[in-house]
Amino acid sequence: MYGHVGFFDMLTFPVKNGDGENGFQGVEILHLALAKKGRKEYTYPGNRRCDELDFRRSIATKLFSVEDFSEPWQGEPLTVKKKVLPAAVVLALLVCAALYFLVIRPGGAKGFPKGDWAYSSKPEESVIRLTGNGKATYKGTEYSCKDDGTFLILTGGDSGEIRLRYRVVDKTTYLYVTSEYSRKEGTAGEGIIGVWDMDGSEKSFFEFTANGRFLEDGVFDGTYEADYANGSFTLVYPMYFNDTVCYFRQDGEHMTLEYPWSLEETKPAA
Repeated sequence: MYGHVGFFDMLTFPVKNGDGENGFQGVEILHLALAKKGRKEYTYPGNRRCDELDFRRSIATKLFSVEDFSEPWQGEPLTVKKKVLPAAVVLALLVCAALYFLVIRPGGAKGFPKGDWAYSSKPEESVIRLTGNGKATYKGTEYSCKDDGTFLILTGGDSGEIRLRYRVVDKTTYLYVTSEYSRKEGTAGEGIIGVWDMDGSEKSFFEFTANGRFLEDGVFDGTYEADYANGSFTLVYPMYFNDTVCYFRQDGEHMTLEYPWSLEETKPAA
């Protein structure tokens, strides 16, 4: 593997802006520690995280059409010894697990985590802050907040009720950003097929073809699968991003699109 790509000190890739408005902006330099052992975490453009092995595999596949980039184990053979835990220990572990999910973490992994959160691309700018008293501060305005496992429902502000869709995948929380799109004249097809320009933007658009392919902002391409009954489509990128589930509401030549952006805890500006 290192014989193929070990001579690269750095690689450059397009950057996608975290707020979904500006699209392609430039390049992000990713330093790959190819000579180091172990699995390290890296960040794709757009701040979606992956580990070193997956990232190198996708890069090598793209550049050299290499399909298998697994690393052979070079250490001593591992010996696994079975050990039976006493029944009392097993019972105590089960009780602790039940208390964790029923008391410490109500709603399990579906609940939006408490804390002060920013888009991963702009970690110094707080987007939403949730406290344990049913309150939330969203874009600088405080609201009463309810969490139904799919939406944060904000009330009490001047804008009426605000519903913010979110997903929690493993340890990453995604907040959906809503944008409006209009289909370009002369490109309309069945369903979402056509070219959709983001309202108020000259750079951001989606193109969906009849053979199941898409192009995003003229840079990112891949395949897609639409679920009209659920009002969603899944974007499958060959690299850069994980599979992405988007939600949409289509009214003729107009579409309201919800696209997920990863969050991380807000960090002070350097």
